[in-house]
Amino acid sequence: MGTFIARISKGRTIRQFILGVLIVPTIVTCLWISAFGSVSILEVMNGNTAIADAVQNDVSTALFVFLETIPFTEAISVLAMCYSLHKGLSQDLKKKKEAEKANTATQAISNSSTNKITSKTNDKVSRGK
Repeated sequence: MGTFIARISKGRTIRQFILGVLIVPTIVTCLWISAFGSVSILEVMNGNTAIADAVQNDVSTALFVFLETIPFTEAISVLAMCYSLHKGLSQDLKKKKEAEKANTATQAISNSSTNKITSKTNDKVSRGK
């Protein structure tokens, strides 16, 4: 995570960095928790315990149970699934690239070691002649 933030922050001022890394995500998180948390609490207080039951049973489905309580359920559910799918695929691609990079580095080290051994062997052979 640190290298990602360092890469996207290159060329930015300290003010822009602090705003983009600390302040904006904190404000968005507070708004998210305030809005969705208060709606969930209001639903439970009004006797609709479906959200609380979903959280107790399976947290991964609780979001969709929550979305059923607000308007445009289908559209918002599709957006939530697309976001989750995109996030999962991008993480898979990132892991695949990191694995390929690690394999390439391992192969380079292996080739370097093999070349050193081969050159030492050739030196010994040429001295022996």
